[in-house]
Amino acid sequence: EIIFPAVIISALLSKWLPLFPLLVNYLLKEFEWLLGELSNWPGVIRFGKPSAIIIWVLFIVTLLIIDHYRLRSLLFLGGLYAIAFITVHVPLYGEVTFVDIGQGDSVIIRYPFSNRVELIDTGGKLLFGKRPARTKRDYATKTSINYLKSCGVSKIDTIYLSHHDLDHIGYLTSVLQNFKVKQLVVPKGMEKQHSLIRLIPVNCQQIPQILPVVAGNKLSCSNLYVLHPFDKSEGKNEDSMVLAGVFGQLKFMFMGDLDRQGERNIMHRNPDLKIDVLKLGHRGSKTSSDPQFIRQLLPRIGIISAGRQNRYGHPNQETLITLSKNNVKPVSTQRYGMIRYRYYGSSYHWQTKLKGDEYGWMLPRLNNK
Repeated sequence: EIIFPAVIISALLSKWLPLFPLLVNYLLKEFEWLLGELSNWPGVIRFGKPSAIIIWVLFIVTLLIIDHYRLRSLLFLGGLYAIAFITVHVPLYGEVTFVDIGQGDSVIIRYPFSNRVELIDTGGKLLFGKRPARTKRDYATKTSINYLKSCGVSKIDTIYLSHHDLDHIGYLTSVLQNFKVKQLVVPKGMEKQHSLIRLIPVNCQQIPQILPVVAGNKLSCSNLYVLHPFDKSEGKNEDSMVLAGVFGQLKFMFMGDLDRQGERNIMHRNPDLKIDVLKLGHRGSKTSSDPQFIRQLLPRIGIISAGRQNRYGHPNQETLITLSKNNVKPVSTQRYGMIRYRYYGSSYHWQTKLKGDEYGWMLPRLNNK
C-alpha cells in the first residue's frame, strides 16, 4: 500500500522535484536490502515459489476477498495459501536436477511427498594455486542456491562430495552458509583432509556430520548407494565416489571424475549392472567413459556437466563418438542449461532451461571456465 503509490507520485513529481525520485529509489533499495537480510535470519520460513497457475489463483482470489473482511472468507484465503505452501515444500513429484554450474558438477535430488533434499557435489572453480575467494555472490548463489530457495528449501539432508577437487566441492562454504546441512558423505579417507575442513565455515547454520563411505554402503532414507571407492582413498579423481539409485522409472549413475580404470573395476565387480541415465565422468573427458564400460551399462542418456568454451575442450570428441556408437543421447548443461528430470509414480518428463538454439549467441556473455 506504500511502495506502488510512492513510485507513481515520484514519477509525477519528477519534473518539479527531481530529487524526490532519487530519494524514493534510495529508500526502495534499502527496503530490498532489509528484506534480503531478514530472509537470512534464523527461524524465518521460506515460502518458496509456487507454480504460475497457483500464483494466478492466489492473486485473483486475494483481489476478490481482500475488501470483504468476513471471517469465513479470510479463513478460505488462508487455507489456499497454506495449500500453496505445502505443495512447494512437500512436492507431489520427485526430481533429479543437473545444475548449470559451469565447469564443475552439482546435482540436486528431491523426493516426492517429502521435504528430503540431497546434493551431489556443489560445483566450484579451479584456481590453480590461488586461495578460494569467499564471496556471497559466487556461481552457486546465482544457480543452485537460488533454485533451492525458490523451492522453499531451508535444509539439505545430505551432501555427497565425490572427491576433493574444487570444481566439485568449492562452493560448499556458500551452501553451508545458506542451508542447514545434516551430513556430508565423502569417500573414506577424505573426511579429515584440509581441503575439505577449510571449506566448513564457523558461521554455517549447522555443523554437519561427516560420514566416510566405501562401496556397498547405503544411507537410510536415501535411494542412493555407493559403488566406488572400494577401500580407503585420498579423494583424488581415481578415488571418486560413484553413486547409483532408482528415481521413478529410471536408474541413474553419478560418476564424479572417475577414470577409465575405475570404471572397469566397477564393471568387473558388477557384471550385470545396467543404467538408464549416466552422469558422465570428468565432464565428458576422454580419460573417462571407457567404450567397454558404456557398452555394458547401455545407458539411454548421457549427462555432461561442463562450462561453456572451457579451456579443456569438454566434452571430448572421442567421448561423443563412443556415445554415438552405443546409441546414447548426450545432453550437456553447456548447451541446454539446467537439466531437470521430474517423476510422479510411473510417469516422468525431462525439462531443460534452454532449448539448445540459444547456444551460439550466449557464448560470449556466459563464458564460465
